[in-house]
Amino acid sequence: MATAGADGTFSFWEVKAHRRLKAFSAVGGAVTACAFDRTGDWFAYAVGYDWSKGFAHSKPECPTRLMLHPAAAAEVTFETARK
Repeated sequence: MATAGADGTFSFWEVKAHRRLKAFSAVGGAVTACAFDRTGDWFAYAVGYDWSKGFAHSKPECPTRLMLHPAAAAEVTFETARK
């Protein structure tokens, strides 16, 4: 499982163990959506303005990006992460 937010960070979690496997640094904007592909090999996330402060705080110079991150076994597997 993954969580992401307005602070621009995202984390991978082991659901059954209730443990964060990997926390990633801020990516330069709010992470507005994220998902793993069906095999779990790739993690896609969108970066851009999240509209939490409305139109008045929107900045046209802040680009909207779709990013792909290869999900390494050490990042998404509990057994590997605890070594």
